[in-house]
Amino acid sequence: MLSFFRDSLAIDDSKFSFSWIFSPEIFQDTLLGFGDGTFRSINLFHARTGAFLTNYERDSIDSYIIPVKDMGCLHIQDDEIYILNTLVRKIFVFTLDKQFKRKIDLVMPDAHTKPTYEGIFTRVGDTFYISTVHDGPLAERFKNSKLVSVFDLEGNFSHSFGSYPENYTQGNLVLSTNEHKVIKGDRMFILNVAGLPVLKEYSLAGELQAIYPLSPPSFDTEIGFYQSDPFASPLTDQMNGLALDPADPRDILYASFSSFDTRERSSYGLSTYRWIILRIDLDAKTI
Repeated sequence: MLSFFRDSLAIDDSKFSFSWIFSPEIFQDTLLGFGDGTFRSINLFHARTGAFLTNYERDSIDSYIIPVKDMGCLHIQDDEIYILNTLVRKIFVFTLDKQFKRKIDLVMPDAHTKPTYEGIFTRVGDTFYISTVHDGPLAERFKNSKLVSVFDLEGNFSHSFGSYPENYTQGNLVLSTNEHKVIKGDRMFILNVAGLPVLKEYSLAGELQAIYPLSPPSFDTEIGFYQSDPFASPLTDQMNGLALDPADPRDILYASFSSFDTRERSSYGLSTYRWIILRIDLDAKTI
């Protein structure tokens, strides 16, 4: 089935110098929020006009002193904004006009688990779902991490689920992003970055319910492990996004990936870079 481009949005960033942004998300149909590449601020723009609305950083909040850095992700519900700081492992809650409401200390399941800004940070009912990783060398991270940790509204740990693919541990590997996660209704979908793309469906209680192997066109499943220098590793095709339309009741997801014509890391290899969007229909089992 053909998919057609719908729209784009140019934000008014004339007063900013964003090197890059992360965790962009639209809330309540009109609020576009994201973190900036310095990890110092959370920024809100109008999702339809692109106009700047406000930001949350240490120098712009009078009602409470927040940490200078590691403002990782945000979630907006009703008239409150939840800001996750991945370093101090706390959630700071403000009104949309920057009035401090409360601070939530996250009780991690163990000393080696930490939240990460890449992935998911959301509240569903009385529960937070947060991307987490094992804090250690990459080999240990891929082996020991649980991808999602679940907390109540007071920050108490409930359970965790999801693991990295086993083939990530077969060599030295650095990926451009973390595993992708979205929630649709009472289910969470997790998509791996490298190797054979596999979309896994979990209940919000962490039970694996279905597995969907994907076969994107022009996607090479070979993983480029490195020997001593990660910048000399073979080029690796990677899934770099997963999204859905919350207003669409159908089981349709959208994923993006980057690919190359060769594994050779050279000027020619890099020049073959492509970025492709997939439409995944789970009911029809088609891409």
